[in-house]
Amino acid sequence: MKKALLMFVFLALAASLAFSASLTLVQPNGGETLTSGDPYQVKWAYAGANQKVKLVLTNGKGAPIGVIAGSLDAIDQTYLWTVGQYQGGTATPGSNYKIRVKAVSNPLEDISDNPFTIKAAVSAPDYSLNTNFIKIDKKKVINLNPNFFPISITSPEANGQYTAGQPLHIAWDKDIGVAGTIRMALLDDKGAELESIYPIPNTGVYESWSPDSKYTWPGTKYRIRLSIKNPSNAQNGIGQSGLFSITPSPPVQKVTRTLSRNGETETTQTREYEDEGTSECLSAFHPLPGRAPGARQIKVGHHVASGRHGECDWYEAFYFQGKVVFDLEAIKGKEIVEAKLLVSLSEFQEKVPQGALGTNEECDANCDVYVKGSNFPGGPLTSFSLFAVGEKKSLDVTQAVKHWAAGNPNNGLLFCAKLDHSKYSESVCLKYYGTMFLSVKYIEYK
Repeated sequence: MKKALLMFVFLALAASLAFSASLTLVQPNGGETLTSGDPYQVKWAYAGANQKVKLVLTNGKGAPIGVIAGSLDAIDQTYLWTVGQYQGGTATPGSNYKIRVKAVSNPLEDISDNPFTIKAAVSAPDYSLNTNFIKIDKKKVINLNPNFFPISITSPEANGQYTAGQPLHIAWDKDIGVAGTIRMALLDDKGAELESIYPIPNTGVYESWSPDSKYTWPGTKYRIRLSIKNPSNAQNGIGQSGLFSITPSPPVQKVTRTLSRNGETETTQTREYEDEGTSECLSAFHPLPGRAPGARQIKVGHHVASGRHGECDWYEAFYFQGKVVFDLEAIKGKEIVEAKLLVSLSEFQEKVPQGALGTNEECDANCDVYVKGSNFPGGPLTSFSLFAVGEKKSLDVTQAVKHWAAGNPNNGLLFCAKLDHSKYSESVCLKYYGTMFLSVKYIEYK
């Protein structure tokens, strides 16, 4: 009775585990062409409490051929398979294979959606033929074939470690004695060719190939083979490096840096003027529309004045805008985190129109900031208000700096008052903004 009860509990737990977990084969999932003997990452997706799974090689109909690996942790979700190998044998090349991933203790399983192909490995060249070309007599190499020339490879070095993703320095003695171009091949430690590049000029150095990260499997070693053949005669040469290993690229470091810039400022104006057109108008006195902005200052607002000189009535209006430009060439293409612009109020001039109340209704406290002259989305980037001389404010201009860092034209920021035409004959509202100090935080990858 107790045995039956225990068996019932075990089956119930197994069923519960199966229904609460999910197992999906990711690759190979059909259509791939794999080379027999190559390393290949079998991957599956798993969710749930850890349990043991096994990988089974099957034919296209799902009938088992052999177990690839058993008792794997489901949460590992990957297994490096030597293509074609299973426990007790090696699959023959063909186009009708699948892989099943199956839980060991319950019915949970999945299989490739469609068949994949296993192709035959490229046969390694038979270098034993080279013994027909040379012999070793008391450590001295004697060339038995006048058409064969050995290539001396000095890099990569035997037992060296080289980084995946970085150009591999391949060096050899270019004075081979054979005219032609070089063929470079990467070999595994058994002599099988994994990939090749041709043609390469016989300059003695080649640094335009970087080993892939798939070659970084621990304990695996490789060689570089160089060969040359003169197409006009039988002369040829060949040489191999010592065994070396390829290590993974170091992890990319993400560093936050700060760029600071003072803005280059410019104030522009538009002028409206009317008079009677009499000779007296030529000598009429017009008040100055405020002072010129100082270094790193801009002037924003309006200055409207009118008067009478003899028989001449005149009217003059100025409207000012400020532009600030920053040199941001150093962060072009960078990932921008934030950008803050520090602005201060240096001076404020106001004149109330005659007949108005005690304040100038045309003197708006707000100043709008636009991204100037580029395809930036319409509308102001931001708006701000400063009331007291010496007051400062930090403006968020992150979106503008991101826009420029992405390669769009950097024509700076435009500071504008909302008023573009005064309804009074006398009205003054001039604000001088200064500081214009930009601080940008950005990401740099090392």
